[in-house]
Amino acid sequence: MITPIPNIWELEPGSATLPFFGIQTQLFDKDTRKALQPPNQGELCIQHSWPGQARSLYRNHERFVDVYFKPYPGYYFSGDGCEIKANGYHWITGRVVRRKSQFIKSIFFVLYCLG
Repeated sequence: MITPIPNIWELEPGSATLPFFGIQTQLFDKDTRKALQPPNQGELCIQHSWPGQARSLYRNHERFVDVYFKPYPGYYFSGDGCEIKANGYHWITGRVVRRKSQFIKSIFFVLYCLG
């Protein structure tokens, strides 16, 4: 969703660069749940759906909705921390740990089902 495309835009070492065409990202403050404007650092969410998006978790659609869509209504929560610089480039800062390890458990569940 955020990908370097050589010869389209300039690359910055360590940066995920810019969102792919048509993808709109939004940062949110972890504590207040308010939208943040760049340059800033927060939790990375993606506005709107896209064709390759996961549709559910195997035998647990409720968990899928709770983990990825309920934290920030109207957005897909990626589970990543991110810093967006003034030039719009995205720097992924790492995975975000949710309360009670909800997100981490969800990721392990997906990996287990795929493995």
